Amino acid sequence: MKRNSLTLLFTAAMLLIGVQTVKAQKQGSTAEGKVKVVLHMAGNQTAEYDAMQLDSITFIETTSGGGSSADPSVTGDAIDITNKSATLVGYATSIRESLANDLRVGFIYCLEGTPNKNNGTQVTVNKNDVAEDGRYTATISNLMSDATYYFRSYVYQSGLWFYGKVKSFVTAGVDVNFTTGEATDITCFSAKVSGGVDVQSSYSSLTYGICYGTNIEPTTSDNTQTASSNNFTLQLRQLTGGTTYYYRPYVIVDGQTYYGTVHTFRTLDDNVVETGTIDEETLTVTSHLTIGGGAYSSLVLGVCYGTTETPTIYNSKVTSDEVDEDNNYTVQLVNPDYGIIYYRAYILIDGTPHYGIVKSFEVAIDQNYGFDRWLYENFVIPYNVDIRYRLDSTTSDLYYQLTPADYNCSQLLARFIKYLFYDVYTKYAGHDFLKMYGPRIFQFIGSSSNNPTTGTEVLGAASGGVKITLYNVNEIKPYSEGVSYSGEDIEKLNNNYFHTIHHEFYHILHQTKAYPITFGQVTSGSYDPINWQNRDSVWTHQHGYVTHYASSATYEDFVETLSCTITDTDHRWMNRIINAASMGVRQGDKEDLLELIDSLGINLDNPNGHWNNFTLYNELEYDEWTGAYESTGRYVLDEHRLLANSNTHQYQVVNKEGTAYVDQYKYNKFRKFVSFRNDFLSWVKISTDDDLTGINSLLKKIDIAAKWFTENWGLYVFTLRRDVRERQDRINDFLQNEVIIFNPKDSSIPPYGNH
Repeated sequence: MKRNSLTLLFTAAMLLIGVQTVKAQKQGSTAEGKVKVVLHMAGNQTAEYDAMQLDSITFIETTSGGGSSADPSVTGDAIDITNKSATLVGYATSIRESLANDLRVGFIYCLEGTPNKNNGTQVTVNKNDVAEDGRYTATISNLMSDATYYFRSYVYQSGLWFYGKVKSFVTAGVDVNFTTGEATDITCFSAKVSGGVDVQSSYSSLTYGICYGTNIEPTTSDNTQTASSNNFTLQLRQLTGGTTYYYRPYVIVDGQTYYGTVHTFRTLDDNVVETGTIDEETLTVTSHLTIGGGAYSSLVLGVCYGTTETPTIYNSKVTSDEVDEDNNYTVQLVNPDYGIIYYRAYILIDGTPHYGIVKSFEVAIDQNYGFDRWLYENFVIPYNVDIRYRLDSTTSDLYYQLTPADYNCSQLLARFIKYLFYDVYTKYAGHDFLKMYGPRIFQFIGSSSNNPTTGTEVLGAASGGVKITLYNVNEIKPYSEGVSYSGEDIEKLNNNYFHTIHHEFYHILHQTKAYPITFGQVTSGSYDPINWQNRDSVWTHQHGYVTHYASSATYEDFVETLSCTITDTDHRWMNRIINAASMGVRQGDKEDLLELIDSLGINLDNPNGHWNNFTLYNELEYDEWTGAYESTGRYVLDEHRLLANSNTHQYQVVNKEGTAYVDQYKYNKFRKFVSFRNDFLSWVKISTDDDLTGINSLLKKIDIAAKWFTENWGLYVFTLRRDVRERQDRINDFLQNEVIIFNPKDSSIPPYGNH
């Protein structure tokens, strides 16, 4: 086969180039194991080709200028070179007219490598445009300026490519003249700069302007402002006071960027507003504007304040719309906290804050309000935490209709937060841990917060790792002498408040030290930030999530996993485990599952535990096309069955005939289990099905989260869970012996508690 192929190639080559004798010399094997053959021909011509490919011949030219009679393809020169185009010259003088039916001639050019049929841009020339002497040309355009291009001529016929010698040319550079003007009208937040651009070369597209920033050589990757003419003066805004800026004109010509000379200026120090002194009786502050000139689109005036030493607009703030003829404006602080209050005037210029100096005053604790004194001593001093139980419209979400938190309910919740959260972390991590990483503000809201768009209820919210808002405070079981909290009451505490507190706190922690990316990879294909609320608990657990909200996003999944580990009851955890394991587990999961249950502190052999006496049901779903109930393939617990069979349209669908509502689901009793360890786990199948992600994914994610918690913070999540549960077991002793509920009018004799 190889001999026949070589013979055919030699014959084709001789016919095309019109030579009488051809010598073939085998050069040996190449590194790729291919055979390279060189043809030695008349006129000191050689051609080499791959004997295994048999599809191209390269001619090494020894003549310059035009081609000889033996040259099938000779590369000429590049002429008429500009910054965007060039004309290429080639020769094809020895092609015999009788064999020219499928002849193609032209050029191939590229920026890198050797131009050939597999690398570069091909330009084909019409055969009729080839001159009698074999000369042909092609003009190529849309080239890059000041760039080296490699090109060669080619002749193609009968499946063979004949290349000329590789040559090169360099396109002309773009001729640009720049001028850079000096900066003027400099303030602490704006400046004017000017420049000019004069492009002498031809172009198809042109963009120019100023680039600027704090880098010594700013580029278009920094800040830019485009201009509408080539000589321009531009206003730079939203600058930072007391900062050195560098700027220069730029022009983008056909996608290539050119820069002028760098100039620099320094903005004035940030002194656009002077903070006034507060009137401690009226809590009014009159501040003075010193903004002077400068360019801006919007201006907001105000004073920010709080217990932090450098308050910002993200703390409490009040604004003013009125400035008198002396450039003064006055605001009144609303409900400042007790203790040292720091405040300063600010101006938002085009959305960027500029601050005056910080001043302070002290708000004495009203001795008629013992609760405020207790908050100051137990939260402000040791943890720098502000618990706000008064409704403040300036810091509340006015999108919702909200009710203030009840005074007595607020006291009880604050006591629980200290007992079940702050005291626990202080015990294992010390005072400084929560003082450094804990939230700065707790805002209590008496009513719920419902989202009308999604139909979901917001139990809590966090703002920038600083503030945690807790809703439904008035739903807490009120304190009275002899009050007793049941297990149901404790679960309500966890669901309404402490799950949220832990959840938001872990957001603060992972924003400080990132969690491993491997966590999100465990269930990466099923997060849904839009419709997570439509997923039920069975789907959630069988797909490896602790809650349906955890399935909304990776970062929510991470904090939900940790929060559930600490706050969820044994009952809830065992429901989660049974749901997740009922569809099957992977090899080794059963052993790891028993270890997890032990770490959670669940007594698996507790005869009163529902996990040792439960029933699974087969789930059937109504098919609106057939009118029949078909299996979903899921096993569900009795709690889910009762919820789904509740008489609401949420779990009903229109029947096939369209005449009435019918239950969306039906449930057939599958099997009763009398022991989790010996009955249920023995029944659960071992599977290699990749879709069985439930228990396996839960185990992986709990392990990743727990290790992150320990390695980064030195805390053991299961130790914290055990301590919280022990405190919850003693909660009635705590209520009777340690809780004091103050009368708002007389702090000396609290109405309830140990006194």
